[in-house]
Amino acid sequence: MAANFGQNDSHHAVADAWLAEFVLCTLPAEERGRLERHLSACPTCAAEGAGFAEALGALPFSLASVAPAEASYGRLLLAFQKEQREAGLTDPGLPARLAQLFDISMERAREALARAADPAAWGVPGMAFLPLQGGPAVAGAYTGLVRLSPGLRFPRHRHVGQERTLLLQGSYRDQDGLVLHPGDGRVLPAGSEHDFRVLPGDECIFATVVFSGIEILPLP
Repeated sequence: MAANFGQNDSHHAVADAWLAEFVLCTLPAEERGRLERHLSACPTCAAEGAGFAEALGALPFSLASVAPAEASYGRLLLAFQKEQREAGLTDPGLPARLAQLFDISMERAREALARAADPAAWGVPGMAFLPLQGGPAVAGAYTGLVRLSPGLRFPRHRHVGQERTLLLQGSYRDQDGLVLHPGDGRVLPAGSEHDFRVLPGDECIFATVVFSGIEILPLP
């Protein structure tokens, strides 16, 4: 869909059609560039986009947590772990999603994934962070790759600003029972709190964009 965005009603309608994909980081780069330029000049559509992002970030907190049957969960986990070992950081769809998350070129996204796959880049096991400079769309945010060892629990914390993540390898279970696997993306709003534990199997590696940092909370 091509559009020369302006300020009339038809152009607002085109922007509305793209906003959901924009917030979900699935909008192609060309359309994303056009929409970003329009949002910078159109307070109406910018407010609409902010509403989309806020609603998406709040969605996980509005759903009731239902624990799966132990046997069913075990079978599903084994199946997911098999798939992630076969795909892992070589998933052909990851470079484009990583490039969009960090607002960087495909070449730099591929370089980041290659670096993440190199054990020597991370140093000792446990928790490690590889900084990665993002583009203008994430200016001022903390951007990079995080690696956590299997079984590690990331402490309860509060997001000062919005956080966007993309899981690249491994899996983890959030405090509410939600399990994330490679390819899963998440947007958490400012003020949200949670903790999570890395599941057995591969080390957990995810890309993160954190605006304004996080606050580690005291143990209950």
